[in-house]
Parts: sequence; C-alpha cells; structure tokens
Amino acid sequence: MRGCGLRSTLESLNAYIPAGATHAYSLPIPVDPVLVGMNIFSTAAMYTIPAMNPFGAITANGVQGTLGSL
Repeated sequence: MRGCGLRSTLESLNAYIPAGATHAYSLPIPVDPVLVGMNIFSTAAMYTIPAMNPFGAITANGVQGTLGSL
C-alpha cells in the first residue's frame, strides 16, 4: 500500500474470521528470566469487502511491548 511502512515481521501469522468490531488475541509467553527485556512488536491487517484501497486491506498502527521483570 502506498505510503504504508512495514512495522512488524511475519514470525507469527494468525488468520481469523471477524465476528464484530474488535478481536482479542493472546500471546502465550513462557516464564523464563532470559526473556526479560525482550521487545515484542505487533500489527494487524484486514481485507475488506468492498476494497477500501487498491491493495484491498486496511492496517492497524504497530505497537511495541517490553517484557518486564519477574
């Protein structure tokens, strides 16, 4: 999509059928001290009918989270 920067990579890709205006997603993270301070990034894209742009999808802003201490 023109002017849209990629804010996340595709290490994990999940598809779902929307059943409303919002969708909750859980990310299981093991309890491991090695992961403290790790950054996690996420974003979303959704295809729309009718298409809202030539690509056919809309995207959400990317978010960043940092795993805290135990």
